[in-house]
Amino acid sequence: MSVLAVIFEKVNQDMDYSGLVDNIIEYNHVRLNKTSYLIQSSSSPKQVYNELRSFIASGDTLMVFELRKKWHGRGQNELVDWVSTRL
Repeated sequence: MSVLAVIFEKVNQDMDYSGLVDNIIEYNHVRLNKTSYLIQSSSSPKQVYNELRSFIASGDTLMVFELRKKWHGRGQNELVDWVSTRL
């Protein structure tokens, strides 16, 4: 399985984005911030994007990236542990 970064930016702050977040957190995941998650999936970035795009407005940003083994950073233990065990 791959680790994918799912990053979105909401243009319409009044729109309900709970469907987007609910769909993202169905995956094995860790939250980076309010609009960024790492998920573990056997799906490609394009497949995940296509699954999620119906939950965003036309001016919003939605990006899905596949992450590779090399990484460096710091953060909350839960985040670092999650990434360390999957990459």
